[in-house]
Amino acid sequence: MPPRVTLPSGRKVRLSQEALAAAADPGETLAPIARAFAVLAAPRAITDEDGEVIALDDLELRDAHLLRALVLRAGLVEEGPRTFPCHNCGEPVTLTPSEAFEIGPFVDDELDDPELDAPFDFDRRWAIPTVFSDEGAARTIRLAPRTVGEAQVLARANGPLDLSRAVITALGVRELGRSKTARAIASGLERADDEAWTAIAALWERAHYSPRSMAEVVCACGARNEHPVPADRELDALAPLADPERPESEVAGFPDEETFARWVRETTKRVFRARGVRNVPVVVDFGVPACDDGGSPLLGCYTPGALEGDGAIGPASPEIRLYYRSFREEKRLDESFDVRAEIEETIDHETEHHLHFLEGDDPVDDEERAVIAKERALVVGKKELTRRAAKGVLADFVGFVRLAFPLLALLVGLSIWRSCVD
Repeated sequence: MPPRVTLPSGRKVRLSQEALAAAADPGETLAPIARAFAVLAAPRAITDEDGEVIALDDLELRDAHLLRALVLRAGLVEEGPRTFPCHNCGEPVTLTPSEAFEIGPFVDDELDDPELDAPFDFDRRWAIPTVFSDEGAARTIRLAPRTVGEAQVLARANGPLDLSRAVITALGVRELGRSKTARAIASGLERADDEAWTAIAALWERAHYSPRSMAEVVCACGARNEHPVPADRELDALAPLADPERPESEVAGFPDEETFARWVRETTKRVFRARGVRNVPVVVDFGVPACDDGGSPLLGCYTPGALEGDGAIGPASPEIRLYYRSFREEKRLDESFDVRAEIEETIDHETEHHLHFLEGDDPVDDEERAVIAKERALVVGKKELTRRAAKGVLADFVGFVRLAFPLLALLVGLSIWRSCVD
C-alpha cells in the first residue's frame, strides 16, 4: 500500500498503513464493495497533505474506487482470481485483477493524459439506445456526481436491486430523456432492454471509475487483455454486461474466407504494380493473429527473408501476411470499418516495410516501436519503468557475478599458487 497517492480527481492524499492494517477484513457478511470500503473507513485511514482527516463518505466515487483497488492489491481484503476468454484467440486467461493493476501513475503523480485523466462531463446529455418511459422515448441520459455516502445503497447490495427512489438517487441519474423525477426515470430504466442497460452501465462506470482502472494480462498468444479493477462493480446486479462474442462468431457484412482471399489477391496486384514490387508472397492467415510488441493483434505484418546461415526462424523469402480474424474483429467493433479499403492500406503499409528493409533502414518500424513504448509508459508510468529498468540492470549484474565468481575464484587461486611456486 503506497503511503501517498494522487487520486483520479487530482487530489493528493496520504494513507495510514497502521490504520488500514488494523481494520480487519469484515469477511463475507458484507458485499464485496462494502468490504473494501469498511477498511477505508477506519479512523484516520485517509488524510490530506496537511494531515486533516478525510471522511470516506465524502470522497467522489472515482477517487474511492482507486483506493478500493489499492486495498485489494495490498491484500487487506481478499480478492479471488478471474477467468475470461482472450479477445484474440478465445482461450481462457486468468488473473487476479488488483495484483495486475499498474499504480505507478497514481503513486508518481503522472495523471496528465488528456484522454485517460480527463474529468467526466456531468453537464452533458449522453446518447443511449432508445428507452421508453411514461413520458415517451428517451435517447439521452444525464448523470450527477456521486460520493461514497450518496451511493452507499449500491455498494452494500449483495444481490439484485429494485429500481426504487433510493437506487435512482444513488445512481445519480438526473435526466432520462425528458424525465427528471425519480419515479419517471425508474419507469424508463425498468423497460430498458439489454442493449440499453449495457450502454448505461458503461457510461456510469466511465463517470465513476478512472479509465486507468484496468488490469492487464498477456495471453500465450501474445495478446494483452484488459479486465476491470476492482472487478466488482455497483451495476453488476442491475446491468450485467453481455457475454463477449467469441472470435469465430459471424459478423454482419464481413466477407467469407474465399471472398476475403480474392480481395487480397486483387489488391496485391494493384499495390505491387504501383510500388514496383514483385515476388513477395502475400498470405492470408485464417488462424490466430500475431500480436505486436504491445500485445495488440495485427491486421498484417511483414517478415524479411531469413539470411542463409543466420539461424533465423522464418520464411526463406520476404513475406506479407494478413490476418483474417483481426479484420473481422475490427468490423465487429465498428460497422463503418471499410474492409476492402483497409486491406489495401495494410498491404501498402507492409510493402513499405519491405522497401525500407531493402534499403537497410526502416524508419516506419522505428516509429511503430516508439508509439508502443509511449503507450506502455502511459499505462505503467515513466518513473515506474525507470525503476524496473534499474532493477533489471542490477539483476543482470548479480546474475553475472554469480556465474563468474567460481571462475574468478579459480583464476585468483591459480595466480596465488603460481606466485608461491615462483
